[in-house]
Amino acid sequence: MFGLLKRFTGAAAVEQQAMEMTTAIGRTMRIRENRSQYRNFKAADSGRLQASWNPSAHSPDSAVRMGLSKMRRRSRQQFYDNEYAKHFYRLLKSNIVGPTGIRFQSKVKDADGSMDREANRMIEDAFKRWGKRGTCDVTGKYSWADVQRLVLENTARDGDMLVQKVAGFPNAFGFAVRLIEGDMLDETYNGRIGKNIVRMGVEVNSWERPVAYHVLRNHPGDYVYGHQMGPARERIPADQIIHIYLPEFLRQSRGFPWLHAALARLNKMGNYEEAELLASLYAAGKMGFYEPNENANPEEFDGDEDQDEEFIEEFEAGTFGVVPYGYKVKEFDPSHPAGNYDPFMKRMMRAFSAGAGINYCSIGSDLSEVNFSSIRFGTDEDRDIYMQLQNWLIEWLCEPVAEAWLPMAIVSKQIKLPFTKLEKFQAFAWRPRRWKYINPLQDATAKQKELDSGQTTLTELHAERGSDYEEYLETLQAEADLETEYGVSPPLKQAKAKN
Repeated sequence: MFGLLKRFTGAAAVEQQAMEMTTAIGRTMRIRENRSQYRNFKAADSGRLQASWNPSAHSPDSAVRMGLSKMRRRSRQQFYDNEYAKHFYRLLKSNIVGPTGIRFQSKVKDADGSMDREANRMIEDAFKRWGKRGTCDVTGKYSWADVQRLVLENTARDGDMLVQKVAGFPNAFGFAVRLIEGDMLDETYNGRIGKNIVRMGVEVNSWERPVAYHVLRNHPGDYVYGHQMGPARERIPADQIIHIYLPEFLRQSRGFPWLHAALARLNKMGNYEEAELLASLYAAGKMGFYEPNENANPEEFDGDEDQDEEFIEEFEAGTFGVVPYGYKVKEFDPSHPAGNYDPFMKRMMRAFSAGAGINYCSIGSDLSEVNFSSIRFGTDEDRDIYMQLQNWLIEWLCEPVAEAWLPMAIVSKQIKLPFTKLEKFQAFAWRPRRWKYINPLQDATAKQKELDSGQTTLTELHAERGSDYEEYLETLQAEADLETEYGVSPPLKQAKAKN
């Protein structure tokens, strides 16, 4: 190319053009290098392959506001109809609340640091009486353990709920709780009240601190009441309300269903499984179609001309029918379920379990591919998640309720302690459920070695099992007293005494 340019323009001009071209190429390369230096993250790339990936920039509250009602309805529908969703909530209740609920304990200490056993006994006895069915909630339907399960399940399924602390309620303690569904906290109510802002029924001040909750007087989906007179909602001060949800964003005013990331997949799994079931039923029926026989000659038919030639539309097992003259049967034999059904469903279930936060073998009830090591790892991982949620439930429900209950129990004389020392008596501990060893002999041996080497204590070991060391010692003392009273000791003690 440069030879041709020399021939027509001369050597000097060619050299000048070559230098200009070299300079332009170098400038282009530097620009590209600079652009690559300051290029955005790959997740923010707007290239051809990711051009359709353009999520919204809504705040968490805006996103929840637009989708909360629909997510809640879909979550409930899966709860009603889907076995895996039902099992998910059953696992939560079984492992977080347990069969007896998260147990209350009083840990009041005297000035010298020793336990005030009499005060602890009185407070624990009173809380046990208050927690019985018929006393602790305003409807009289639930026990304290029932309240824990309902709060957990409703929050997980619907996204959030309210617990109202009702002081002065007409029971022996002058205190009860009222459970309010998330539907009742009006997410359609947004705006300003003076300097405060209302977001989806939650009224907050300039520090984003809730000051009141705007609760509907009737459930929005309950059509029994018909048209109601008076205001549609009531404003309840925040000091009376415990708004329970699992926070995942800053500036989040409402919670959303815990299965929100898995609901779409769960619905598709149900649709696919239903389609496979129908196809399998059709395949088991060995159906067919009638089609005209082109080779049939009507003149050759010597049967009864008045005979009705009815088409057979239903078959029963072990029966044979006669094909009408002039037609033949074309068999319809679909092969279902297809060979990829099990692998596909397992893949979908694994994705669902990831979105639910529980291991596949637990939520899918499938132990066919696990061994001892894998199931132990998965079980330990699940239990860590359950313990996190236990701490969340204690902080968001149990502690606020106990703090509101104790002064009312003292004022109502159900606990005969001085109200002036209320702060001293507000020393609570909670014992959530714990689980049995996966390998009892191996795990017990390991715990014994930790105890012998001083790496742990009996108090810590009992706490890991969901029990209390002091209660354990009291039980031992009671057993010893009982043995002395009856003059009998267990066979194991007798054998040790002989040796």
